[in-house]
Amino acid sequence: MENKLNIKTEKPIAFLKIKTTGFNFVSDRIVEISIVKLELDGSQRAGTRIVNPEMPMSEEVIKINNITNEMVEGKPTFKEIGEKMLKFTDGCDFAGFNVNFDLRFLIEECNRCGFEFNMIGKKVVDLMEMYHLMEPRDFKTAMSFYCNEVIDKKEILSSEDVNKKGVNLLSSMINKYNDKTLETKEGVEKIDNSIETLNKLFNKNNGSLDSAGFIKLNAGGRPVFTRGKNEGALVSETLLSDKSYFDFLTIKSDLPADTKSVIRKIYKKAEEAKTKKTPQQA
Repeated sequence: MENKLNIKTEKPIAFLKIKTTGFNFVSDRIVEISIVKLELDGSQRAGTRIVNPEMPMSEEVIKINNITNEMVEGKPTFKEIGEKMLKFTDGCDFAGFNVNFDLRFLIEECNRCGFEFNMIGKKVVDLMEMYHLMEPRDFKTAMSFYCNEVIDKKEILSSEDVNKKGVNLLSSMINKYNDKTLETKEGVEKIDNSIETLNKLFNKNNGSLDSAGFIKLNAGGRPVFTRGKNEGALVSETLLSDKSYFDFLTIKSDLPADTKSVIRKIYKKAEEAKTKKTPQQA
């Protein structure tokens, strides 16, 4: 059957978008769920609900979701609305931008609450995957887009070729975007050709002390965890109060070597500061 959007389907399609307290499928929770159901005749039914996650949200998450802790107070929990949501999407296939992420969160939340929900027999169209596959974001495509230099897709570039062409690519990108604005989580930022601005806007680990972005400096210039059970907590105070966590991070975890090195340095400095005796005043 073909509907008004020219999609051949035998089932309704549920377009799904959720907001969460974080990115950990096990420990984080849904704070908003929105569904637009595309019926076979092309008509749409939509519903959006704010959900009480029964846990506090960090300031970073609040900025991303635009949903505050006050807004979720008194709202129903997922356990209270989950069955109704599942009934609404019963018999549907799913679609959405990065919808596989949303579905994984939804499955975890349903299973946690005792609701049966899985992907057996369901088809999924991830708009993000379609976008990335159909509009490649690789080096050769970038050279064509910014520098008008067409490189045969079968041509194998040496590392030196990539770097030399990269010089021209960066110059062309700066020329294209200089003086333009970019909307970020902190607000609207103006792009210029300074390395400070480029690092701030186009380095996803800006402010981080390690390659994984696990530790960064807070507004006061002190190292804090960016995720996990101690998200936002001072690294030094956390490690001093919980030596077992320090041992886990540096020995048992799968964190990169440089992250473990940073953790050891922070811990050592904190230990020295703790044990150092203050000279007596004369």
